[in-house]
Amino acid sequence: MSGLIRFVQLEAAAFLTDPDFMRMSCEQRGVYCSLIFLMYCNEGELKVEATPDGTANSNDIASLCNDFELTYNLDTVLSKFIFSNGLLSHKRVTEELDKAKNFSKVKRKAGLMGAKKRWHSGSTANGTAIPPAIAKKSKVKVSKVKVSKVKQKRKCMEFVYLTEDEYNKLLAKFGKQNLREKITDLNLYIGKIGEAKAKKKYSSHYHTILSWARKNEPKGYDSPKREFNHETDAQAKKLTADIKARKAEAEK
Repeated sequence: MSGLIRFVQLEAAAFLTDPDFMRMSCEQRGVYCSLIFLMYCNEGELKVEATPDGTANSNDIASLCNDFELTYNLDTVLSKFIFSNGLLSHKRVTEELDKAKNFSKVKRKAGLMGAKKRWHSGSTANGTAIPPAIAKKSKVKVSKVKVSKVKQKRKCMEFVYLTEDEYNKLLAKFGKQNLREKITDLNLYIGKIGEAKAKKKYSSHYHTILSWARKNEPKGYDSPKREFNHETDAQAKKLTADIKARKAEAEK
């Protein structure tokens, strides 16, 4: 499908009257709606990894929606989509995009015919010749939503964000319970100093957690003990005695 459609018709009633949608949990509805919106922004199709049995990978789909810990079933959600050759699509989304594309073509054709008719009329009402229309390509750029799983950051807590890769590295290093405590500590501190100030001070929450953990690690060694030297110690005592003797002599 060539060209990006910026506007499509979205019927709220179509969602609310769909028995499958109404049976979905809040998490399932979030994934379903996110996939629909992403498809509208990516010409009706999304690249999704396949499982060994050829079905769409649920974890891959959840990560597209910024959820890296899938704790709910997506079978009901996936039943609403079509998966073929690594591409996920939706019948209604495809129909709406085709409809919007055809409507755009009709409007463009009507505009060209109107311009042609005005040009061939030869003159305006006051007899002034109509100059040739200079067609220019529109400079308006429509940004296309890019689905990037690598750089997307998940919201681990109210103020703490980590990418999937960062979270997995920390999980392997600290374990789930210990990592949860470290994320909580960082979240409480950011909440205390304010999110705006924290953004300037901690640009990477991943490196902040690692840095804090390093500071709290035990040093693992004792400070070196001074070795006793009998000869040096005797000299020090003699020098001290001489100083005291001279001081006493001076006071007489």
